[in-house]
Amino acid sequence: KNEKSGWSSVHEASIDMGITIAIENDAKFPVTAEIRLKGGIVIAGPKRIEVGETWKKTDGGISASMRYDLVIYDESNMVGDQKIRWKKQTAAPALPGEKLVQVSRIMKNGKQSSVHCTK
Repeated sequence: KNEKSGWSSVHEASIDMGITIAIENDAKFPVTAEIRLKGGIVIAGPKRIEVGETWKKTDGGISASMRYDLVIYDESNMVGDQKIRWKKQTAAPALPGEKLVQVSRIMKNGKQSSVHCTK
């Protein structure tokens, strides 16, 4: 217990942690990720995530218990001017902490579509 604050160090650490959504790229190819509000407004990203990396977004637009769309673009597979994307809804943690979502789960359980890009 911290003598000055009266709180335990575990409690103090959880306050500093914030509300985090983390996207782990467990796929076999790099992806680009976005975190969107319902309606398509991008609040974080686009962010390229290499194989084995995890991208974390803490606070700054992420609110406790709010639902967000996680959008993943396959950077290794273009068909003409179309890029494959997956979109899956998730909720941010209700309390300070981290919600970890793996790319493979977004691909398996999300909605797949293709989008035009000017790459």
